[in-house]
Amino acid sequence: MNAVPQVQPWWERVAARVPDPVTIFVCLSVITVAMSVWGASRGWGVHHPTTGEWVPARNLLAPEIIRHLLSDMPKIFTGYGPLGVALLTFTAAGFAEKAGFFGALVEGLARRIPAALLTPAISLLAILTHVGGDVGLLVLMPLAGIIYMSSGRHPVAGIAAVYASLSGGYSANFIITPTDAVLLGIANEAARAVDPSSSLNIGANLFINMTFAVVVIAIVTFITDRIIEPRLRQLHPHSPSTEPRARPDRRAVLAASLTMIAVALGFVALALPGGPLRGEDGDLEPFYHALVAMIFVMFVLSGIVFGVMTGKFKSDKDVVRTLQDSARELGFMIVLLFFVSYFLELLSSSNLTTILSVKGADALRAFALPPPLLGISLILVASGLDLLAPAATAKWAMIAPAVVPMYMLLGLEPAAATAAYRIGDSAVNIINPCSIYMAFTLVVIRRFLPEFSLSSLLTQMFPYALSILLAGMMLITTFVLFNIPMGFGS
Repeated sequence: MNAVPQVQPWWERVAARVPDPVTIFVCLSVITVAMSVWGASRGWGVHHPTTGEWVPARNLLAPEIIRHLLSDMPKIFTGYGPLGVALLTFTAAGFAEKAGFFGALVEGLARRIPAALLTPAISLLAILTHVGGDVGLLVLMPLAGIIYMSSGRHPVAGIAAVYASLSGGYSANFIITPTDAVLLGIANEAARAVDPSSSLNIGANLFINMTFAVVVIAIVTFITDRIIEPRLRQLHPHSPSTEPRARPDRRAVLAASLTMIAVALGFVALALPGGPLRGEDGDLEPFYHALVAMIFVMFVLSGIVFGVMTGKFKSDKDVVRTLQDSARELGFMIVLLFFVSYFLELLSSSNLTTILSVKGADALRAFALPPPLLGISLILVASGLDLLAPAATAKWAMIAPAVVPMYMLLGLEPAAATAAYRIGDSAVNIINPCSIYMAFTLVVIRRFLPEFSLSSLLTQMFPYALSILLAGMMLITTFVLFNIPMGFGS
């Protein structure tokens, strides 16, 4: 506790100089264009680690690329995946919140959770929502702010706890998730370049993921309760957490909750064998893609039921007006997503992400490190790459064919390499200003504190990132040094 005032100011000074997220992406776009021109003129390029095909740097000022970037500008923006997900889930969640349903629901839940267990409970719930992908981030985060506010605590502390748990603990969980299947599948294919009999199962990281989850929950709880929330109360003494709430209408809460359950069961029924949310091969991929639609329908209908029963909605005009009010708050996010989508398109069109990822992996071949230090080195590499390209799966797919065989030859098993990559990729997520989820977090926080800035968010999240990164290094070193299985069959 005494060390905080001595350490905190230096990163506050650094964070205070961070520009607006939109400005960051504009600058990154300009840098990307300049690098593409230079790289193309210098003949930059790499052989793709999977196909062996030569991938050259492409000049973004070439006529055909300029034509694409200008002619397809609307398509680039509207085709950006997170745009639709964010608009639907934020609008629906905001509607249910403005209808009063979320506040009434979480107030009842908050009364049943002891104050000392609120942060670990929120952190655990955040980690478990990884199975739902982005939906967990977009839905749980505003709920956490309301829960903390209803409990007389600072809402931003709850939001910070969720963000740190979701981003910093992206690879932490107590169950096997779709991410395990994807990342370990990529590692298994890469490992066969050295060992054709390699056979990683999707539970090959389960043991270290479970341990990491416990570590993340402990770190998030300590930092939130002992460091972040006291500072938030000092910096924002007039927090809305002190505002009293009226006692919720139990009948309306019950009816709205049953509406949510009914909608969820309806979507599950559509995913039964032979249903429209089943794939041609009987898989559940269509159902997973329909989760955003389920969240939208669930929140909107439950909000309507609650609003009607409490008298807030007296006509259809009240419902539409509330939906408009919710959508109106998304202006900052829509502007930001335009620049994010364009920046990512520039990276893709120039091939710079591929070149930088492969070059970074190849550079490791010059070092002959023992297995524990190999794990730490991969954590650091993943952390650095995360600042260039936040997408975990895309980066792993690009570097795994080079990294996994290389580390296998140096003594680090594929399961350990995958675990190290995931830990490094997770920790820096928390303070990556290029991450779209940091922008989402800022949007949610500004619903409670409109003056909250990106620099303030970075300041609050830095202790989480540093602690989780150091703990992750210790964890991977312990597992490798003592030959502890990373998971099933590893």
